[in-house]
Amino acid sequence: MKKPSDKQLETFVINPSELSDEEFDRVKHAIQHDEELRLIADWLRRFYHTLDKYVEGARQLFNEKKQRPSVMDLEPLQSTKKNGRRGFVLAAQTSGADSFNTIEQIRTFASKKYGTLIRVLNLKSRNTTKIDVISDFITDDDIVILMASGPDISLVTEPGGKMEISSEEISHEDIKKWSSCRVKLPVLKSKADRASTERNGYLLAKSPSSAGIKSIEIIQKENHIEICPDQTEENKILNQLVVFETGKVPSLWELKNGRAIVPKTKFQNKDVSLFFYS
Repeated sequence: MKKPSDKQLETFVINPSELSDEEFDRVKHAIQHDEELRLIADWLRRFYHTLDKYVEGARQLFNEKKQRPSVMDLEPLQSTKKNGRRGFVLAAQTSGADSFNTIEQIRTFASKKYGTLIRVLNLKSRNTTKIDVISDFITDDDIVILMASGPDISLVTEPGGKMEISSEEISHEDIKKWSSCRVKLPVLKSKADRASTERNGYLLAKSPSSAGIKSIEIIQKENHIEICPDQTEENKILNQLVVFETGKVPSLWELKNGRAIVPKTKFQNKDVSLFFYS
């Protein structure tokens, strides 16, 4: 039987009614018969219990102001340790040298003001690092920029604020040195289909943090595309763009003088989503 996806497992824990009866039974059976999945599910329950302590104030802030932040700063949470060991280490009872520390929690960052957590996990069986930005302010289609200090680094997530990268690309020792994290949420979003990416013109865009419809001008040049968004608010000058094509790695571009210069190979003849940040 195929293992449930990370999303199905998380949905089973936090909102099982969103699963079909068939999915629910399959995930339940998998948890009952796979110790590693059971351990992950148990940890997810504890994690979301912690998250509930943070989201209440953020929901109230969002409801009062009817808008979401463009930037959120998060500080590290101290890990609870027992007998000198990190509080979350999964060790499935399987044979072999790699049976221990299959999944390890590397860091957790939090903002109580915005009800947001970042969890960083080491998935040893895949040799990858899994980073999830978890917040009511992030929708399923949002791509966010994660910036960490000490050493400085910028990462672009997949839709929903999640990403998984090779442990060789970012070492766990570097992650343990992160002193803080900043999350940048898109303040302007748009979509372009294959036809609109081939010509000059305007795209409709929406701003999650303000009312009204915005526009984005597309200007075709010989070797590149110029993408020029409406500015949203005086105190939110747009300075970064992410171009995302489903199934591809998102690409990050800087805006200079209110426009981004993107190679035609990244834009033309594609169905892409555009995310702008201040």
